[in-house]
Amino acid sequence: MSVWTEGLHECEVVEAPGGPALAVTLLRCVGFLSRDDLATRRGHAGPGLPTPGAQCLGLHEFRLAFEPRSAPPSVAALLAASSSFLAPPRLIAPAGPIEGAGAPVQSSLPSGPFVSMESDPPGAAVLSALKKCGERESLVVRIFNTRSEATPLRLAAFRPLREAYRLDLREKRLKALDVDVRDGAVRLDVRPYGIETIELVFS
Repeated sequence: MSVWTEGLHECEVVEAPGGPALAVTLLRCVGFLSRDDLATRRGHAGPGLPTPGAQCLGLHEFRLAFEPRSAPPSVAALLAASSSFLAPPRLIAPAGPIEGAGAPVQSSLPSGPFVSMESDPPGAAVLSALKKCGERESLVVRIFNTRSEATPLRLAAFRPLREAYRLDLREKRLKALDVDVRDGAVRLDVRPYGIETIELVFS
């Protein structure tokens, strides 16, 4: 069984009368900042101040999902399932003329994917960030490898690429990457469990 939750919730397997069960902590409520009468600790761990706001009184709403399974999924499959729950796809109107008060205005948004990312095997490389570069007119793509082996990766964008670079986390260029003139894509191997930050410069 897989459990998906919104927010940082604690989850553990506990023994129950019918067998092992999943316990999800939805709220952690306290009445004092510290207590000196706990069986698990002698004395105070801090000021013994009352914290009535931390009682979390009132109504609360939680969003959870449970997915039964017969075998442990791969890390990539877990991430894909959790992403589909936490960030479901949204429908948008296709790029085209925008009707306004005056003449129609042509949208400049691309009608296809902003960035195309293909790994072998599919889903082994996961997108974790997509943003504009802080200091240059380019796009920054950050991905990570879910496997214990190197994963081949192909990156392409909605516009032809002129250059591509490996970056550090401060977006400093480390190494130039070759852009394939045949399809305008960048190909690289992502090290086992590695993180890659790639800069894409458009023509």
